[in-house]
Amino acid sequence: MSDHSPTPYDPSKRRVTIALMLLALAGVMALAIAHIARRQHVIRLGYELSDARSAHRKALEEHRRLSLERAMLRHPDRIRRIAAGAGLRPPEPEQIRVVRSRAALARRGRRP
Repeated sequence: MSDHSPTPYDPSKRRVTIALMLLALAGVMALAIAHIARRQHVIRLGYELSDARSAHRKALEEHRRLSLERAMLRHPDRIRRIAAGAGLRPPEPEQIRVVRSRAALARRGRRP
């Protein structure tokens, strides 16, 4: 006859097995939730980066437009035309006075 007799049913081993399985399932679920949260964060950062790039492009375009406008407004021909329209004319040579800054005078060794 064989020495292999059926093992008696042990409810405590079954509880331990179920507890370990539930613990493993909880761990897997926690990892899945962490993975989903991380992916959501990455997607949100992607949208923020896209918005920032769009704002940067708009700012560069506005900077280019404003630089062009500034150059047009400061152009000497435009200033001469506006001055002539206001009745101004270039100064005569004897009307020109050179004013030096205190720093320029100090560099030349003169007192102001």
